[in-house]
Amino acid sequence: MKKKIIFGCPSLFGISDAIAKNLNHCGFEVFDISTPGVKMNLFDKMRLSIQKDIFRDKKIKNKLYIKYKSKEILEIISHFKKNEFEYSFLIRSDIYPEDVIDRIFEISKYNIGYQWDGVDRFPNVLNLIPKFDKFFVFDEKDYSIYKSRFPNLHIADNFYIDCFSGFKEKSIDLFYVAAYTKNRLIDLQIILSKIKENSNLEFFKIFLDIRGKKIKPVNPNIQYTKNLLSYEENLEMVSKSKVLLDLRRENHDGLSLRFFEALKYKCKIITNNKTIINYDFYNSANIFIVGIDPWKHLNAFLNTEFVSVEDSIIKKYSFSFWIKEKLDIK
Repeated sequence: MKKKIIFGCPSLFGISDAIAKNLNHCGFEVFDISTPGVKMNLFDKMRLSIQKDIFRDKKIKNKLYIKYKSKEILEIISHFKKNEFEYSFLIRSDIYPEDVIDRIFEISKYNIGYQWDGVDRFPNVLNLIPKFDKFFVFDEKDYSIYKSRFPNLHIADNFYIDCFSGFKEKSIDLFYVAAYTKNRLIDLQIILSKIKENSNLEFFKIFLDIRGKKIKPVNPNIQYTKNLLSYEENLEMVSKSKVLLDLRRENHDGLSLRFFEALKYKCKIITNNKTIINYDFYNSANIFIVGIDPWKHLNAFLNTEFVSVEDSIIKKYSFSFWIKEKLDIK
C-alpha cells in the first residue's frame, strides 16, 4: 500500500507540479496543497490596489493571501482524520497560515519542512520551525546561526527532479533564467562581455523576469519577459544546453537547483558561488568560478567536453534519494 503524504510548496512556474510528480514516482500517494493563487472578492482587490499603490504597503498582498489561503486549504483538508497521512512535507512553510500548519500536523504523523530561500528573506519561518519533527535549511550560514536555537534544525542541499527522462541534443550554447535584480543584471553583463571576448559562443537563451518592473534593454542577448518558462520547459532547455549560468542571490551561499540540474543533464556551469568548490562533484573542467578562475582560461573551459561524474554521486542528489533520506525511509 502506498504511503500517504501531504505536500505544499510555492507553485512558481509549475515547480510544485514537478515535485509532486516526483513524489508519485517515489511511490507516495500525494495530496498536494500547492495552489497557484487565490480569488479575491472585489473589496479586497480594491483594498490591495489602494494599500499597495498609494500607501506603499509592501505586506498587504501577503496579508490578503494568508487570509484567503487559510480558508481555502482548511476547507480542503477538513475531512481528513487524525494521523491519516504518514508524512507531511512543506517547502517554504512561511507561505502557509499557522492555523493551516497546525491542522496539517493533526492529520500527519511525521512532518518535515525545507527552506530553500535564506531565512533572512522570509524570517517568519522562525516561528514555525519548532513545530516540525525535522526542519531543513539550504544555507550553511542559516544553519550555523540557528542550530543552537532549534534542535530539530538540519542542513540540506537542493536536488534535481529525477522523474523526467531523456537527454536532448546540445543545441544551446548558453542558458540562464532568473528573476531580475539590479546586482544580478550587472553581474550578468560582465560575464556576457567576458564570454564574448574569450569564446565564439553564438546561441544564447537568457531570460530575466521583469514582472512589475520597467527595465531598459542593455544587451541584445538578454531577453526581458513577463511570461517565464514553466519548470518542465526550463528543464527541457537545460537538457539542450552546453553551459548554464548561475548567479547567486545576495547573502545566499546555498547552491541553487541549477547546479544539480547541470549535474543530471551533463551541462557545464559558470557561477559566482564560490562554495561549490567544497562539493564532491566539483571539477574545474565542468565548473568555472567567477572570482577564482582567471578569465583567460574561459575559452579553454568552454571548448572542452563535460567530464563525467560518478553515477553514485549523481544519484545522491536526485530528489528520490533526497526525500527518502529526509523522511528516514530505508
